[in-house]
Amino acid sequence: MTGALEFVAMEVQPAEERAVAATKLLQSLDTGRQRREYLTEHQSPRADYTKHADLLSMKLARNTSLLPPRRKPAAPRRTRSSSVGTTAPAAVPKRPVTVTQSSQENRLPRYSLRVVLCAYMILAHPSAVLSGQRDGETQLMESVASFVEELELLTKTVLDGPSSAVQRKFRDQLAAFDKAWCAYLYRFVAWKVKDATLLEGDLVRAACKLELSMMQTCKLTADGRSPSRLTHDMKAIQRAFAGKSDSAAGPAAENAFQEKVREAMEKAFWDLVTDSMRGDKPDYSQLVSLVKEVRDSLHELSPKGWKEEILEKIDVEILSQVLGSGSQDAQYLGQVLQYSLGMVRRLSAVAKEDQMKKSHDKLLTELAAASSEADADGTSSFVVGAVKGLRFALDEIKELQAEVSKARIQMAMQRIIQGSTGVDYLQNAFGDRYGPPASAGASLPLTVRWISTSKNVARQEWREHLGSLSVSVVPSAALVPVLRAGHGAAVRQPSSSSPAAAGGVSGQPECKGDKLDKLIRIGLFQLVSSVEGLQMQSTPESFQINLMRLRAVQSQFQQVIVIATSMLILRQVLMGESSKATAQELDNATAELFKALVKMLDASPDAGAEEIVEAMMSASAAVGSPSEEKIQGRRQTTARVLLKSLQPGDVVFKMVSRAVFCAFRGVVLGGSGHKGQKLAEAALRRVGAARLVDRVVKASEVLIKVATVSGMVHGPWHKALL
Repeated sequence: MTGALEFVAMEVQPAEERAVAATKLLQSLDTGRQRREYLTEHQSPRADYTKHADLLSMKLARNTSLLPPRRKPAAPRRTRSSSVGTTAPAAVPKRPVTVTQSSQENRLPRYSLRVVLCAYMILAHPSAVLSGQRDGETQLMESVASFVEELELLTKTVLDGPSSAVQRKFRDQLAAFDKAWCAYLYRFVAWKVKDATLLEGDLVRAACKLELSMMQTCKLTADGRSPSRLTHDMKAIQRAFAGKSDSAAGPAAENAFQEKVREAMEKAFWDLVTDSMRGDKPDYSQLVSLVKEVRDSLHELSPKGWKEEILEKIDVEILSQVLGSGSQDAQYLGQVLQYSLGMVRRLSAVAKEDQMKKSHDKLLTELAAASSEADADGTSSFVVGAVKGLRFALDEIKELQAEVSKARIQMAMQRIIQGSTGVDYLQNAFGDRYGPPASAGASLPLTVRWISTSKNVARQEWREHLGSLSVSVVPSAALVPVLRAGHGAAVRQPSSSSPAAAGGVSGQPECKGDKLDKLIRIGLFQLVSSVEGLQMQSTPESFQINLMRLRAVQSQFQQVIVIATSMLILRQVLMGESSKATAQELDNATAELFKALVKMLDASPDAGAEEIVEAMMSASAAVGSPSEEKIQGRRQTTARVLLKSLQPGDVVFKMVSRAVFCAFRGVVLGGSGHKGQKLAEAALRRVGAARLVDRVVKASEVLIKVATVSGMVHGPWHKALL
């Protein structure tokens, strides 16, 4: 295994001494006269083999750590036998290469000293370095033996002079040594590539052992926290571990590797906690420490009024005394766990409370059911339940801490954005991207087109808005139109139930007639009221940052049209079947349909006509006590009329969409307070859809906010284009 190389290095003293001498020789060969002479004069097929070795050596030298690059070595095109059983790549035609001075200075050494040292370690301790079961290890050992033999022979020749036993010239010795080096290097690189996965596992285990050792020594918690007071020795251990783990991971460490380490460490920690409570003399210090961590975390996250209660309910001193007496009191620990989970729910978002309650109850039920059973390895039910419960509680607290941190960051950012600093920041960012207001005509083509088309529309819509203000906005009774003559009926419609409608909330401000404010509000409303969906390439540059918000408002606008049309058609179909249907029955049916469609579209905005028709059938089931045959006829009629009425050119679609348009316009220009809501309610009453006022107000408030912020941020650019 490659991970054993560094450990073996400490045990190879004689081999290391020989390697030092060989190192000096290699350096002299790399820079000396003999090396230059050999490379210049030696022209033989072996030069191609040298080129290939150069490539492998450069690849290996780039990765000086023990963690090899994850790529396969270049496969040789043609092989030929050698004295050490190596394979060599085929000869490649030479090409003239121009080497600049900078490339010569930055050229990597031909002989890697680390790889030379590895050869001695492999030769001296093959059982510790090699597994003996993988392909290529035999060939590697042969190439190592040949290389070391040639290296030591060459070293001896340089240090002691030519030997009478050696019949080769020095030049031939250099050639033989270089050939053995290339063969060994090729085998070594191939072996290292295959060893990458095994090495990663070794590093994971080594990191886990280091981390676990530090946890035990420094008494760290499950999430890696240190106690409030560390001794000098503990701090030194932490610093030493940080250095070792960083060097082991290296700059090429990936997220997957880190995740493996994290998972392995988490499992090792909880195994350590479990093992500490086994046996005749269990150690509950880790358990008490984890309960204290739960208490401290909840105490830190809780408001001031809850802190004292947490300290009373989770009494670590009582728990220590109970466990110290030798009693495994699962009841008290269960109460602590149940209270802790309840506190987590109280501190979490309201939207998550129901789901969290289910998961918490499920856990407590599982722990109660397993209280009388022992684990497969003989661990008591108390230990199993304590570890499982505390691990679950700490995970829940960790998620809660992340939510709280995110909320605090959002609140801080909101304070910044709402102030003048936020406006300045957004203006500078917009200016950096599109240039100053003076060049707006050239840099903002989409905004130029939007303003030019919105000017005349803004004047017309503003006049109509002023006209609607002079008309009574709450008629005593509204005539709900139907699609067949002779079936109109004056019916009572519910008013908006929002607080602003009663004058209790002022809401978003109304437009006072300012030229720029009026243009932005109406221009924005024209964008979202279009039948075509908003796209980035057609949205003005000043609104592209709010594209997702504008799309959401456009979806709400279209949903209001669909709901209002469906309610109107249902009333028409029911009255067309029988004029005996009472106003109360019609109101009840449309109210049920309104609730069903709101729930459906909120859950699935892309619901189709089939789902809407089924909702209409369900809402009208109690009207007239229809037979099965009559229900089928009602379904066919409803589906046909609904599809026809949702076509852009249909008279019903024009009537409903205009009413919805006027309702939105009333809030966008009149504000979301009392005045705007009354304008919206009056427009929706014309089509029997007064129940939709609240949805219109909420969607319009988003437009008003976008328009207000855009006026502050993009005002200079918009004014330059007016």
